[in-house]
Amino acid sequence: DDDASIGEPKAPTSMRGRRSSGPSNMGGGGNSGRCRKDYGLQVLHIGSASLSSDSLYQLLSGLGQHCPLRELNISSNHIGPSGATLLVDFLEGKGTSKNQPVMPFLDRLDLSNNSLGNDGTAKLTRGISKRIKVNLVDLRLSSNEIGAGGIETIMNKLLQ
Repeated sequence: DDDASIGEPKAPTSMRGRRSSGPSNMGGGGNSGRCRKDYGLQVLHIGSASLSSDSLYQLLSGLGQHCPLRELNISSNHIGPSGATLLVDFLEGKGTSKNQPVMPFLDRLDLSNNSLGNDGTAKLTRGISKRIKVNLVDLRLSSNEIGAGGIETIMNKLLQ
């Protein structure tokens, strides 16, 4: 394991990223030139953590728009439609420059069991479909009380 030689306590596998002696690219400020797919935190599972809208916002802000995260699992947090809106606003780069995609390597997102309903699902699928140069290959939305309206949005926005 390449992380064992660092001399630091091992983080759980789901939170380990590649470490380097170079500058950190985890924050949101001024690191746009350092966003690399193989550098930094790549997988984060924070399911069943009772995330509120405030804590979800803090999490996303802390990760930053240039984080090389490939997989984000925030299942079973019951973030609801308002949490979906907050996530989409972050991923769309609301309040930031539109020159570079936010979390450009994110290709797996698990939002299972979050009480998204039709409204949250619609907001999420519209937001994901707008992401340019970003290819989401795994989206998990099970147990979200999605009705016909949410399914229609998924079909129209993501399966075109």
